[in-house]
Amino acid sequence: MKAFFTNLCLLLFAVIACGPVASAQDLIVKKNGEAVEVRIMKVGYEDVHYVLSDEPDGPVRVMPLWMISHIRYSDGHVEGRKSDISIYAERGEIRDGEKGRNYSAKELQEILSTAEYSQYLSAVKTHAGGRSKKTAGFITCAAGGAVIGIALGNIPFARSSNRNDITTSYVVSFSVIGAGVVVGGFFLVLAGQKLTEKAHLELSGICDGFNARNGKPHMPLRFLSAPRTTELDLNSRFKNNP
Repeated sequence: MKAFFTNLCLLLFAVIACGPVASAQDLIVKKNGEAVEVRIMKVGYEDVHYVLSDEPDGPVRVMPLWMISHIRYSDGHVEGRKSDISIYAERGEIRDGEKGRNYSAKELQEILSTAEYSQYLSAVKTHAGGRSKKTAGFITCAAGGAVIGIALGNIPFARSSNRNDITTSYVVSFSVIGAGVVVGGFFLVLAGQKLTEKAHLELSGICDGFNARNGKPHMPLRFLSAPRTTELDLNSRFKNNP
């Protein structure tokens, strides 16, 4: 009898624990108002891969993003297109989702909280620093490449003057210097890229908070000019979504 009640309790516990998982589902809302209950497999830049919730073992279907108004995930997260959200981050700026224009600092000071506005100013400064580093890195790489090109370009002249002994040391020395300059510029570009990505994520967080307060989707389905890490984060988040 004791074993019977133990098994019964375990069965009830399994049903209760598995119930939310079994009922958890995502919802695609099309532009025409039609809602489709699905399980999202992957969100890309052009389309969404999913299976119907009533056909969990069925084929993976594909729907282009232009047909979709927004997606509500099983965890309550809502993702919409840029035209359906209030504000979004792009290239170190905060843009109006409806009008597609950049907000001025004065306008943002009026609609954001004090903490959000301070974070916005910090993120903009970080983004500007990242762009400056990337620009300096590209210029440095170009200068290093020019040094290498000049060194290699003098090989025919040195050989025609019977100065082969000088040619080797000359080319090697300047090529090493040029290569070092190129490597330094490459690391400057990487450092600048990390700063711009950090700034974008901070600005996106500000936008998410503002949109949540206004009952709007958190982030756009398609990032037209987002940093590479943001794209990877989105794909990894919604790939094989349970």
